[in-house]
Amino acid sequence: MFTLVHLSDLHLAPLTDWSVSDLVSKRMLGYQSWRRRRRHVHLRHIADAMRQDILALAPDHVAITGDLVNIALESEFLQARSWLEEFGSGDWISVIPGNHDAYVPVSWESGIGQWASYMACEGGFGLDKDRADHPFPYIRRRGNIALIGLSTGVPTRPLSARGWLGEAQRNRLDDLLGGLSETGMFVVILIHHPPIAGQNQWRKAMGDCRQFEDIVRRNGANLIIHGHNHRQMKDALNRDGTAIPVLGVASASAKQTSRRSSARYNIYRISHTSGQWSLATEERGWSDSEAGFVTIHEPDA
Repeated sequence: MFTLVHLSDLHLAPLTDWSVSDLVSKRMLGYQSWRRRRRHVHLRHIADAMRQDILALAPDHVAITGDLVNIALESEFLQARSWLEEFGSGDWISVIPGNHDAYVPVSWESGIGQWASYMACEGGFGLDKDRADHPFPYIRRRGNIALIGLSTGVPTRPLSARGWLGEAQRNRLDDLLGGLSETGMFVVILIHHPPIAGQNQWRKAMGDCRQFEDIVRRNGANLIIHGHNHRQMKDALNRDGTAIPVLGVASASAKQTSRRSSARYNIYRISHTSGQWSLATEERGWSDSEAGFVTIHEPDA
């Protein structure tokens, strides 16, 4: 059995080491949102407690599906790298960016490239070439599990949280899934935005989700995991009568509010028996009364 933990939307605090010139952009609206609301919802001690809870669980691998930062300050990327390094190494944790990690244009070196070891491509398929220009998708193999990391994070206009894969990334994904289709491996796709049409309002949606759906229906996958909506989500993508689970997870740092649940992370237990794959899911969440994480839902096959 392979145990995969999934968390997302850390929105790590605090916001420090910024200047007025840093905020002369879309960042100004994001900073105001942080000051008024988000800093009271996304709490660092909850994110840190989740990290400790996962370390105690000792899963085989950890997947983080984006939005580690808030307004893409260079200091935030460094802070997130330190948080990741305290968590574990790049061969144990796989990271993809979200829309907040691409809030405004930032160079690879100053931005998500700070997390390069957590997004390293392994396993060939020609994806290990020109990584600086084309870092996504990446593939990582852990035994007979294949993890594919995608990026829907692109800079957008103010008040927009839309995402796109783009044609080049979609084409590479199409080739990659096609190459994996005959291997018998359990394929997990990491993506930030919910990837099924109708799962989000327009300004927060993934612009090319229908093209993504077509690629997966054509080639197959076993599990698709995402974040972005800050709530637990359970959906499926139908492929020739087979339902591919599409599972979203709540924010990893949030306290309970009237609109959102407290912080959650998902545990996926993947088994291969008699030539068949099986998936059991479990949910753990922050409890104020326990001042820690507790099981919310027992394993669900």
